[in-house]
Amino acid sequence: MKYTAAATGFLATIASYTMYIDPDAAFKTLSLLAALNFDAWYLQKEWAIFVMAVLFGYSIVTMLTQSSFIFGRCSPRLEVRARRLEDSDLRWKDYLFVTINKLVTVWYVVYGATTIRQATWVQHSASTTNPISTVLINIGVVLLALGCYDLIYVPFHRLLHAPMLYKWIHKHHHRQAVPFRGTFDGINTHPLEFAFGEFLHIWALRLVGYLFGAFGYQVPFWGCLSFLICGGLMASLNHTRFGLTIPFVYNVRNHDVHHRKPKSNYCQFVPWYDVLLGTFEAYKTTKEAKRERELARTGKLSHSLLDERSLNFQQSSKTE
Repeated sequence: MKYTAAATGFLATIASYTMYIDPDAAFKTLSLLAALNFDAWYLQKEWAIFVMAVLFGYSIVTMLTQSSFIFGRCSPRLEVRARRLEDSDLRWKDYLFVTINKLVTVWYVVYGATTIRQATWVQHSASTTNPISTVLINIGVVLLALGCYDLIYVPFHRLLHAPMLYKWIHKHHHRQAVPFRGTFDGINTHPLEFAFGEFLHIWALRLVGYLFGAFGYQVPFWGCLSFLICGGLMASLNHTRFGLTIPFVYNVRNHDVHHRKPKSNYCQFVPWYDVLLGTFEAYKTTKEAKRERELARTGKLSHSLLDERSLNFQQSSKTE
């Protein structure tokens, strides 16, 4: 009876808010989303439908990035090399941050859609007479945007690892040394960090637009949309155990290494800047890591990133 009364009260509360929603709010909201048109947005009437659409989108992305049927066949699963933060280990702050970050995404979607729709550097009516060249141009836009994103993200990420900031912001995300929940583990981070990372997608596209504009061109709309979709999927896949790889561009293993050894692999997507800065470390299997440790102990390996950047380096060196 107690639970029935509680459920009835909850439904009554939801029903009381229906007065703020137009009868055709769902159709209008979907139309606005499809057209990326928020000029005619009536917040009081359609906000509930829009928020639910964004949250539903999160659920879809979560299911996709957790699908062994889709991604599990592409590559072997990554090894579990540290203690995993299980569901029972999650705290109220984890759920609070994830909820806040989902709501931040609502703001991000509106801002991103409005920016792309109104931007003079976006070509909204790109010609598709030559499908091959269109695909190649859009792929080029995605690669350039990924590079622009990490060009800004890497110094920001390294700043978050500064001792004075780390314990206040980024340490929360690194509680999980073995990410496996995909979207949940990806957005389980401090809202300030999440907001910067989300809106950086649009700022990276702006930078691509300036680069294109310097040569008298515009960024194709479908290139912008492709980057936003790829960026969202790749960020979620970074926090799974699927070892997906796009040679020279993207590798889930790189971010997995960063969660275990935070002084390496600061990039979100592309490893280019870590290679240039000397902070890149390739993923090693258990056997490869054991062999490197043996060589380091016997003096046959002059420098071992495996030990120096490990979370447990100081502790293990005292006990060995």
